[in-house]
Amino acid sequence: MIRIPLVYGSPKIEILPLVNGLTPAMARSLSRGELDEIQRYFAEGYGLTYEFEDLRSQQDGQPRNCVPRGDNPFLPSALRDKATASDCLEGAVDTNGAVFHSQQLAEKMLKAVIFSSVGLNEQDIRKKYSHRVSDVYKDVASSNTPPAEVVSAVQEIAKYKMDIRYEPEHIAKSEAVGAFWSGLRVGGWCATLLSGHDRRV
Repeated sequence: MIRIPLVYGSPKIEILPLVNGLTPAMARSLSRGELDEIQRYFAEGYGLTYEFEDLRSQQDGQPRNCVPRGDNPFLPSALRDKATASDCLEGAVDTNGAVFHSQQLAEKMLKAVIFSSVGLNEQDIRKKYSHRVSDVYKDVASSNTPPAEVVSAVQEIAKYKMDIRYEPEHIAKSEAVGAFWSGLRVGGWCATLLSGHDRRV
């Protein structure tokens, strides 16, 4: 787990002190390859986090190039799923819960784009797509070209069934972390579609 700082401008960020549980002695023992990997993941996670923040901080709440629709019913729940998925990976780890909420993050952010751009109401969206992440993604991607990492993230997150959180067999932590990244990548892309901001990643 790593904390994402609130920053302004283009400061130099010391990454290692932000990694939970990484002592100075452990930091000194990291190889160049390990340091580069931490930096790469931090840079992507930082960009994705701020894609959500760009959306959240918009004053008028209306995405560019989208039909004004008022409050988007999918966004508050999607943002809660983002936070809950992260919480499930910290402390008393609930990997199945992390996968479920990561999938819900992706699904709801995709539905938020449909709500803002296509003109369907909330009930029609729920009825049309149910929980089929791949189907709602295809409709969003038909008018918005996704980057390669989003294509693979959708494939990854869509493979889990909705009842994953009730399965008796626990998902491995590394797999749950991968699912979280998938949800974050899909959600971050959707955030840029909704906000009209350029992608940070």
